Amino acid sequence: MSVKFAPATMHGSQAGMKKDLKFVPSLPQNLATAGHSIKGGTKFVPTQALGLWVRDEYKFVPSVFGIIDRSAENFKKSYTLDWWTENALFYYNSLLVSAYYGMDIWDFREHYKIPPKKDGFLFVADSGGWQIASQQVKIDPVEILRWQEYNADVGMLLDVPPVEPGTYVSYVDFEKFKKCAAIAKRNYEIVHSRRRSEDLELLKPIHGGSPQEIDYFWDEVKDLEFEGVAFSPKPPVPMGIALQLAYGYDKGLDIVHLFTGTGLNTVPVVVYAQKMFKRLTFDSSSFSVQGARYRSYCNPFYLSCGITFGKSYQSTLEKLPCDCPVCRLATIDDLNSEGSLAGGLIALHNLWITLKYIEHLSVLSRSYTDYINFLNVYSRDEETIKAINFLQHTWDNDFDSALREYGISDREDARNLFE
Repeated sequence: MSVKFAPATMHGSQAGMKKDLKFVPSLPQNLATAGHSIKGGTKFVPTQALGLWVRDEYKFVPSVFGIIDRSAENFKKSYTLDWWTENALFYYNSLLVSAYYGMDIWDFREHYKIPPKKDGFLFVADSGGWQIASQQVKIDPVEILRWQEYNADVGMLLDVPPVEPGTYVSYVDFEKFKKCAAIAKRNYEIVHSRRRSEDLELLKPIHGGSPQEIDYFWDEVKDLEFEGVAFSPKPPVPMGIALQLAYGYDKGLDIVHLFTGTGLNTVPVVVYAQKMFKRLTFDSSSFSVQGARYRSYCNPFYLSCGITFGKSYQSTLEKLPCDCPVCRLATIDDLNSEGSLAGGLIALHNLWITLKYIEHLSVLSRSYTDYINFLNVYSRDEETIKAINFLQHTWDNDFDSALREYGISDREDARNLFE
């Protein structure tokens, strides 16, 4: 005998799991008319009504790697492959673009119909420093600045990340590290003297994998005042992230951006640190790279366990295991199709799952006990727990006390801790 669960119908709404039934949500009055029209009079309600709101203290900023070129494509003749226009499958209120790639289109914001800051949207423009380190390209800091001033709300100053070429590993040679700091200082001085816009927030990148390295970089550029700081832990591991964030907290910083990914074991560290700053943002293109390039589809309940679509698809699934806005409309055949549409859909699905994970962590992070209990079951990573405890120790005491407690006294201690 086949038994199926039949949910009770509540007054004023309809609910069901069959495709021919529509769920009609009851919205608070102040949200019932919010959002952007998609089609046929239907109103799309932004993240607050969908439960994907992000607290003011921090914000995940998705990098548009690979997505921006597909944003004009349509899915089912109605939806665009982005998260910021009125015809998007869902709405999210920030993005990051590297100026190195975006500068080919001078009016980038208008061209891609990115909402203005007054509508609550945050457009972050990276400088292209990573391309200098990884591709040995030459970039003019003033040219980058002018593009940022015309398009962005937040801009990163042009730096040269002190990493071994083609890797995420910091230089072992401290003299090479110091040379990168000197180049960054020169670029920061140029921007400091040439900036025109008071509307653009500028953040100066600070590098270092140990207290001594961070101190050196900080001392080189501390007299050049900007609106905030951007940290770039290399490699982006839990304790490396915690060390830089605790350092920033110790310096009394208000606005901080973190160049890091959305790893299962690193995001909890960043989210937990939200209470330490007025605004803490972080970015990643992992959702897009995995989806658009590799057709890797995040499982809704576990980010690190993916399903590969496209030519490598070997599953016998009969339907997609998700009810996000993408998967409510897309089919397995859609995600297995040739061309860029499939990759764009998977990338958007991955973004939704990432946002839900971040939102869940944000709620739990208000209770240390519940947060740690969740992570002990979900990620089971001792280094993540250690990094969170390092931040908590800094919060309860101070940065120097945390360094002593965790035995970090020099560059070698820090490197051993991150391996």
